[in-house]
Amino acid sequence: MGKTSATTVTTTATDPTKVAKSGDTMTGTLTVPTINQDTGTTPDSTSPINVAGSTHHRYATPTALHRYQDVAGWAPSTSPAATGTLKITLPKSWTNTQLAITLRGFSYMAPYEHWTIHLAGYGYATTPSWQNARARIIGDTGFGTKIRFGHDGTKLCILLGDLTTTGWTQYHFIAISEVITGYLNATGWGSGWSIDVITSEAGITNIVEADTSFVIGGPSKPASLALPTGTTPTNGITFGTDTNLYRGAANQLTTDDDILVKGNAVTVGTSTADVAYLILNVSTTAVGGQGLYYQHAGSDKWGIYQPGEDAAGLFVRDMVNARQHVTFNPGATSAAASTIFSSNVTVDGDLSVAGRSLGAWTTYTSTLSGTGWAIGDGTITAKYAQIGKTVHFRTSATFGSTSTYGASAAPRLSLPVANAANLTINGKAIVNRAGAVYYMWHANGLTSTTVQPFMTDANGLVSNPTATSPFTWVAGDVLTIVGSYEAA
Repeated sequence: MGKTSATTVTTTATDPTKVAKSGDTMTGTLTVPTINQDTGTTPDSTSPINVAGSTHHRYATPTALHRYQDVAGWAPSTSPAATGTLKITLPKSWTNTQLAITLRGFSYMAPYEHWTIHLAGYGYATTPSWQNARARIIGDTGFGTKIRFGHDGTKLCILLGDLTTTGWTQYHFIAISEVITGYLNATGWGSGWSIDVITSEAGITNIVEADTSFVIGGPSKPASLALPTGTTPTNGITFGTDTNLYRGAANQLTTDDDILVKGNAVTVGTSTADVAYLILNVSTTAVGGQGLYYQHAGSDKWGIYQPGEDAAGLFVRDMVNARQHVTFNPGATSAAASTIFSSNVTVDGDLSVAGRSLGAWTTYTSTLSGTGWAIGDGTITAKYAQIGKTVHFRTSATFGSTSTYGASAAPRLSLPVANAANLTINGKAIVNRAGAVYYMWHANGLTSTTVQPFMTDANGLVSNPTATSPFTWVAGDVLTIVGSYEAA
């Protein structure tokens, strides 16, 4: 045993193996008489050791390892409660000493909890800073979980809570029950500690927040965990260096990483009579199979599921009436894939296929061609709609003063998309002669990209309209072709 402070031992003879007064060193073994726990008396007149300060134990191996016990305590006398940071001032500055410190506390005020905090850190002197600052909390401290390490300009310090922390009452007790020192300058840590509530942190530098972990609950207390209310990963729980869980916003739990659920279901919401909720089921035996189910008032209503782990297809099912409404069949190839609707489909807006809006007419640029034909200062307007492979179109050319007309060839107007086969357009051509006379002809395609009008005689023979047949074209004449065809 090493040196003790304020230890009283009565001796009757001079003996170097016994301690005669405070400050002496004993080289032998100190025996403390047994106390009768029932009566509080001892078998002789010798009393147990009373230690008014800390105790210091120096290990034989390694000699650089020291343990100090009960170096300081704190029990404020303020009433009402003090508000501020509880500052623990260490006896030294940067000394390249490795420190392990144990705090024990109790509050008679709520949460009426006995707690322990294990602190560890290295006061690095070469580049003054705290290295590897750690805190392990057992129980509810009453002041939260904010623990920081710093330096007040003279000595190292530890900060519990912050300037807004309340609850430091005369019923709050804290003891620094153990300090283990090692590596360099490990002696001299048994005295010089102080504990105070401060209302300003001015002058405290090199502050680092402890990397904090928790031991939750106990035999007589339900498990609970209180974390800071910040909305960043540093205010949450980290697992290793690549996974986290934290408060992303009010009433929101967030992770920046993946979540793997190895159970059979994930439930979102509650199954009360007026709240709908979802169940993500990964069991092949529950309900219809693996999938996502919507429930209301505790019973399944709709499900999107796969009937088995290796089954092909995905199904949308009315669980109440046991009717399957949509089947998505992947097929052996993309061409063989299909979607089957087993009930009516109502579309309130546009329906798009391959990027096209079904039922909506779209403007396109149509041009005039054919030997001798040119629109000049005339105009052409055109629109089309495509549903799958079916194309409906309308193109109209109004001739101007500089337009030209073919002497022997028919006019042609371009199509919006390529035609699957020539001469397969179901079309009509209408000519409005300056608003006075109308001609109605047939229209078809001689190429995959153009459509042209054809005149039909009494015998059903077709011929091309030209610059002068069946009339002479002039400015103001309008040629309109409408039709449908199969897209290439």
